[in-house]
Amino acid sequence: MKLLDKLEEFICSIGLLSATIILFINIFLRYIFSKGFPWAEESVRYLILVVTFIGLGIGIRDKQIIRMDFLLQLMKDNFRRKAEVVVNLVAFVFSIWLAGISFQFAMQTKSYGQISSALQLPFYVLYLVICTGSFLSAIRYFQELIFHIKGSEANSIGEAKK
Repeated sequence: MKLLDKLEEFICSIGLLSATIILFINIFLRYIFSKGFPWAEESVRYLILVVTFIGLGIGIRDKQIIRMDFLLQLMKDNFRRKAEVVVNLVAFVFSIWLAGISFQFAMQTKSYGQISSALQLPFYVLYLVICTGSFLSAIRYFQELIFHIKGSEANSIGEAKK
């Protein structure tokens, strides 16, 4: 799993760095020469999409996702662990479902041959990013599920890493 950690972090780092550089250069060109790259905004939009969906796994791993844990904090330890199992199981199933649906949508879009306007990038590639991110989040939710079922000393993968 360390390889997956490094890969997710690398992709997100390169994506954010690239988006920042592209925007900076484009703003500079527009300010100085009154012309920028026509593909800059579109590429940054797609890079943010990649960072968002690939970064979802990092958020799950590090317990940095938005969730309603107020009720979990009020529960006793034994019941809290059972509730965590249910929550992670539902999130795992939803992530698998989203990966499947986005893959079907990507394949349908591929058959249409749609491409983006400025980059001429096939749209199905963008939908495959959603599929990949959802699959990676399913892996992370499955890890969380196993940790909560085992009831290990570390309650989650994020805490186990520290």
